[in-house]
Amino acid sequence: MFSLILYRFVPFVLLLFLFKTPRGCVRLNTERFTPGKWVDNIDVNDFVNLNKKPFFNEPKFLIDSRTFDPYVQCLNLYLSKNEVSQIPNEKLLSLSFILQELTSLPFEEKRFSFSFTEPKKFKDLFNETVSSDLRKAIKMELLEKNFGLHIPPIFTPDIRQLPLYGVQRIIQDKKNKLKMLEKFLQTTDWMEKRIEINRQIESLEKFEANFPFPMKKPAKHTEDALNGLLSAVIYAIKENPFVTFHLPSLIHFIDIYVENEIQTKKKTEEEAQLLIAEFYTKLLFIQYFFEKKQIKFLVLETLFSAEPSKTTFRFFNFYSQLEMLQFPIMIIPHNETPDSLKNIYNKLMREKRPIRFLHPRLFKENQFYSISHLGFPYRADRDVILFNKPCDTVKLFYLTINGGKDTSTNHNLFPIRNQFTDENIEFEEFWKNFERTVSNLFTMYSEANNLLMHLSEKYFSHPFRNSFKDYLWLYSYFFSFTQIDELAMQMLAIKTGVYKLERNQKGFVTSIHIKGEFSDDEVSDMISDIALLFQEQLDRVPFYQNGKARIHYFLNQPLTSIKKYKYILPPPEYLPAHFIFHNKARFLNYDQVLAISNSDVLDIQF
Repeated sequence: MFSLILYRFVPFVLLLFLFKTPRGCVRLNTERFTPGKWVDNIDVNDFVNLNKKPFFNEPKFLIDSRTFDPYVQCLNLYLSKNEVSQIPNEKLLSLSFILQELTSLPFEEKRFSFSFTEPKKFKDLFNETVSSDLRKAIKMELLEKNFGLHIPPIFTPDIRQLPLYGVQRIIQDKKNKLKMLEKFLQTTDWMEKRIEINRQIESLEKFEANFPFPMKKPAKHTEDALNGLLSAVIYAIKENPFVTFHLPSLIHFIDIYVENEIQTKKKTEEEAQLLIAEFYTKLLFIQYFFEKKQIKFLVLETLFSAEPSKTTFRFFNFYSQLEMLQFPIMIIPHNETPDSLKNIYNKLMREKRPIRFLHPRLFKENQFYSISHLGFPYRADRDVILFNKPCDTVKLFYLTINGGKDTSTNHNLFPIRNQFTDENIEFEEFWKNFERTVSNLFTMYSEANNLLMHLSEKYFSHPFRNSFKDYLWLYSYFFSFTQIDELAMQMLAIKTGVYKLERNQKGFVTSIHIKGEFSDDEVSDMISDIALLFQEQLDRVPFYQNGKARIHYFLNQPLTSIKKYKYILPPPEYLPAHFIFHNKARFLNYDQVLAISNSDVLDIQF
């Protein structure tokens, strides 16, 4: 009897062992790092949260920053003379190899072919499906002029997955997902997801077979981890060099590997800092290569001031030597920022480096979001993001008062009616028509974004980049508006009747002169009313794959070290909007930024 039970039980146990997790086929570094969800599931953020090592003391371990001169000279030589010099004692993928990979890229726009039809570019498919109203909105610059001409950069890979897990573990994880999908209802989305995952597996297998440094297994040391990041970047670029992507915040991830080797005496402090300098030098080299071809490849870093690591200071030690060879730094300020990091921020502000401060209330704790070049938070392991260029809200004012006519292009947003021909305008009627204008705008935004997202995902997908994402994607749409404070004052002028209108020969209004003054509270209330109206209209329209949309506003008023923004803005807890002081802020030091941010939720860009 016992033998019969054993005979039936053992195969079942073996089956559970084989299919419990992919951990059995690829051994992870659980001996060196604190285990957690990241062991059984692809989850880099969990790995970082469990293994990060905050550092709050003086960074006395830093080497002389002049040691990095050869790296800076290499970048300067390439920018000025287009020559590639050797970096001494290269430890990572060589510059010659990187240059060889980049120069071999076929710089031809991707095309898609239906059966025997002529292959089509992205703009061809867009033009075949776009509506006439949307064409007019583009000509009126309610959408950017180049809207729909190129594949948008919506797929941002979490390149940290490659060194942490190795390509073989990631492939196995995808195959497990396919197995899991067999249990679900076979809907259209189910079929599309299976097709997408199979494409991802195919792209990863080609990477493993064809790329000289495919990172098959998890990184064992810092050089492995940095080479894995570089390999993921280079191969993701090869997938489509015309479409850029963002890099997630890397400093905490790199720090975990560096600190482990320094504590176990496998690496000296100088060796670690030179490796970090070499890594960022090569990222910048890639960026400058594409700049010469007028293609944007964005290298930036996101820094969480509440929890710096030793590698935060190692990074800044190298960054200080770059001078004009700089890239943007996104900073999340915090009242408990250590003095040593405050001193670095103060120096960057004096030198007018490209830094940006974003209020911590815009982000969730322990999520380790990265910040895009436009100031939007995102998670590379799950978010599919579509950014929209800013729209001038004052243009919406004139569209409303002229019944839908754009006097600069002579196009109509909608059939002209309710044009305000009389000098005395009833505010309630004007507000009702303004609401209609905003409704039309967001209807077109929905159509435009849904079309772009659908074409990008179904016909111009990037399976290698997408393979570094979670199984379930979150779709996000970001919309930007300028001059909301100016619009608020124009609205108040109509409401109180203190204005004079100028019209052209056809009777359309071309400008409004405000004769009165308004209190800060009146303007604040009107800004809140407008922002609430925008949010209501945004919530009304559907977005592709039930995506979530967010708005941010660029504000006009300059900030100073002693003067906060004079209007009261709705906090993010009340209204999920994002207010940005764009290239207007003037502060002397980091403490002044903290003082302002204690009263306002700010996004301050220098």
